[in-house]
Amino acid sequence: MYFFFSKSLLFDCGHGQSGGSGAGLGPLVDFYSRLPKGRGTPRVGGIKARFFNGKNASGAPLVALIAGIFGVSYLLDYHRMYLL
Repeated sequence: MYFFFSKSLLFDCGHGQSGGSGAGLGPLVDFYSRLPKGRGTPRVGGIKARFFNGKNASGAPLVALIAGIFGVSYLLDYHRMYLL
């Protein structure tokens, strides 16, 4: 199995060597140099903040989850009973 990883395959194929071929990366480097640096803004939101905290607090997502699980289990049982 050594012949798959010989020096000729690892070093002579040109991978990992620049060889002056990085000239086309100028626009990419320019784009990334203009991006803001430092820590990002903290995320405000998410499912908990949207449905369970604050003035819009509701148990509707929990009821929808229970109904969805019930519906999927009913469909699976129906398929097993009548279609097999």
